[in-house]
Amino acid sequence: MRKLKVGIVAIAVAATALLVAGPSGAATTTEVIRQLDVQTWFGGNEGPGGSVGDVKLVPGPAIPPLGTGSAQLTVDSTGRASLGTNEFAGTKLTSITDLEFEGYVVGGTTNQLVLGFDVDYDTTDASTAYQGRLVFIPGTNPPPDAWRNLNTFTDGTWFASQAPGNATCNQATPCTWAQVLVNFPNAGIRNDSIQKGAFLARLGGPISGGATAYVDNIRLSTASDTHIVDFEPGASITPSVGPMGTNVTVDAFGFRPKAKVAAHYYTSTKKKILLCRTTANANGEALCAGTIPTDVKKAGPAGAHRVRVKGSKLTYNVDFVLTP
Repeated sequence: MRKLKVGIVAIAVAATALLVAGPSGAATTTEVIRQLDVQTWFGGNEGPGGSVGDVKLVPGPAIPPLGTGSAQLTVDSTGRASLGTNEFAGTKLTSITDLEFEGYVVGGTTNQLVLGFDVDYDTTDASTAYQGRLVFIPGTNPPPDAWRNLNTFTDGTWFASQAPGNATCNQATPCTWAQVLVNFPNAGIRNDSIQKGAFLARLGGPISGGATAYVDNIRLSTASDTHIVDFEPGASITPSVGPMGTNVTVDAFGFRPKAKVAAHYYTSTKKKILLCRTTANANGEALCAGTIPTDVKKAGPAGAHRVRVKGSKLTYNVDFVLTP
C-alpha cells in the first residue's frame, strides 16, 4: 500500500472552524473545507504511476449531509484517490468515542469507499516509524446513488496493512473496533515529527472500470471534542502531485458568471507564473488546464507549491506537490 507523501486561505472563503458547546462542556468543532492544501486537507493518488485518482471539492450530489457540497473521489481501474489530513496525528485509539462518515457511491458499484489512518501500534515507545494503515471496510454494499451514514464502530470491520497488526487483523480475518482496542491498547494515529500521520478517506485499489464516490460529514469524537468536517464547493487541482511538466486541471466554484479567473503557480512565495486562465460559466464554475513548468528555475524546488486561483472578489489557494 503506497503512502501519500504530503505532509491559503481564501479571501472570501476559507477552511473555517466553528466551535460550539457540547454535552458536559465538550466542544463541537465544525471545519469547513473549500480548498485542498497540505496544512489542512489534501488530495492525491496512491495508485501506481499513470493511474487516475482525483480529489475535487464540488456541489452535491443530491442533498449532501452538510451544506451544499462534498469531496468527490474519482478513480480508474487501478487508481486510489485519497483525501487526507494530519490534523488527528497522535490521537490514541482508546480516546476515540465516535468515528463516522457519510458516503455516496455513483451506481453503488463498489464497497471500496473506506476510511483509514497511519497507525502507531504502541504510542508509549519512542518509535514513530511507518507501520502501515488501519482501514475500515463497510460491512454491506452501498446503495446506488444515495448518501449513507457509516459508523466505523458498528457498520463494518478493520484490517491492518502491515505487521504487527496484520498478524491479528487482516483482510481475511478483519477485526471489530472493539477487537482492535483489545489487541492494541496503546495504539494511536501515527505522529511522526516529519511525516506526521495521515487520516484518510479513500476510493480504489483496484476497481474494474473505475468509480466515482463522494464523502462528507466526517466525525471524530473524544471525551473533550467532536470534530466535524464539512466539504463544500471550492477549488482543487488535479493531479495534485507530480514532477515538472505535469499536465494539470484547475476547477473552482463560486465565481460570478462570466468572471475572469486566472490560476498562477508560485515558484516561491513571491515568484509566480501563469498556469491557465478562463471565464466562469453560468453556474460560477471556472475550469482551465495548464502544465507545471519544465524548467527548474520556474518550477522551483520539490515540495508544496501554492496555486492561487483568483477571480473578482474571490481567491482560493491550493497546493501542488512537486516531486523530484
